[in-house]
Amino acid sequence: MKYLNDLPIGALVKDTNTRSYGSPIIFRIVDKNHDGYPDNSCTLLSENTLRTLVFDWNEPTNPHGVSGSQSYALSNIRQWMNSNDAAWYQPTCDYDTPPSSTEPYPCSNYVNEPGFLTNFSEAMQDALMLTNIPVQSDKPYGGRLPTYSASGLHPKTTDDTLVSYVTDYVFLLSKAEVNMDCFCTPEGNRLAWFATEPSSIFVEPTTSSKRYGAFTAQAYIDRGDPPFYPSPLVTYACWLRTPFECASDDIISITTSFGEGASGNNATGFRPAINIPLDTQGRTLRIATGRTF
Repeated sequence: MKYLNDLPIGALVKDTNTRSYGSPIIFRIVDKNHDGYPDNSCTLLSENTLRTLVFDWNEPTNPHGVSGSQSYALSNIRQWMNSNDAAWYQPTCDYDTPPSSTEPYPCSNYVNEPGFLTNFSEAMQDALMLTNIPVQSDKPYGGRLPTYSASGLHPKTTDDTLVSYVTDYVFLLSKAEVNMDCFCTPEGNRLAWFATEPSSIFVEPTTSSKRYGAFTAQAYIDRGDPPFYPSPLVTYACWLRTPFECASDDIISITTSFGEGASGNNATGFRPAINIPLDTQGRTLRIATGRTF
């Protein structure tokens, strides 16, 4: 029986018992032994965007801005995707609020959904590797990240003091990792898959997630509202963990124009990444066609 290390960058794999909305999550191999990631690690990224959801819900009492935090370390999405508990939410700061509103979309409300890791089989949970993730630090700014000029003349910086680390099993990729130019301090380095596949940041929803109404457009349709972009028929923007350089209440979101999305905007897709050992055998994962490797 072969090992994960025997497969090339770009290969698609799945664990049939690790599911999202009833269907196995398909993962793509995007790097091996990536710089800064654990030794003997294989980095997997979901092939599809699994749903839409807010990055961090609105914070009405936050004096720095009410549109949710752009700090990945403090975000709702980070806490949810690294939890294996039914009741996953705990406030991360004095102003934090849970993603509990059903307006404007039902999928704004995921505080009562179990943590993302409850979708993983026992074998996959055992295989997950804790990873030190570089993120923009909010410590020098009183809980808010630095802002940059909106004139288009962004002051590019490589100040390492603006980067801190969180340690997680599941994470979002950064601008640097998907090979996008970054005007703030880069959070990591380009992943091998994105050296030649820049278009792979535009991804389709899974069929099962569309059927369960996990996408914004479907939520609008269910409410009787007019169709809304992005529709379930097109590719979706996906959250990254890098803050948008021009606004303190935005986190960068990939769109067809490389635009941004406010952290409280759930018209943006969820595409998680994980690291598992390169010596993982085919009895845990299968090639996405169903064949063992």
